[in-house]
Amino acid sequence: EAAKKEVEHMNGKMQWAISAVENGELSESNTWNNFYHRLVAFKEQCQKSETATGSLQAELTIAARTNPELHDLTEWAQRQRTAYRTYQRGRYQTSHPYRISALEKVGLFVGKWDHNFENLVRYKEEHGHCNVPTR
Repeated sequence: EAAKKEVEHMNGKMQWAISAVENGELSESNTWNNFYHRLVAFKEQCQKSETATGSLQAELTIAARTNPELHDLTEWAQRQRTAYRTYQRGRYQTSHPYRISALEKVGLFVGKWDHNFENLVRYKEEHGHCNVPTR
């Protein structure tokens, strides 16, 4: 029991340290951070919308069709997703691990499957079963 509490305590300290590094690194002014902050602002705007799909990449792609100012953000986000998949396969190293963590937290790497699964979980909580009616 004491060892378990110690592990939890150390995990808490580690999460605090990671958060402190992320906040410090993300406050620097550079191109990557500027795109990241634009992405966060876009996500916050989407969360206020009643028509949001839940997929950040999908929302960004849809919005870029009518707002040319979002084209560069959409392309940047897609490059981040591609780099993340390469990183997951072990073919890419990063000297900025806080970036991966920050993009995971904002939800950029949530795919369609994840989104649909979350919808199913909400449906089950609301209806008590997973027998989703088809159209």
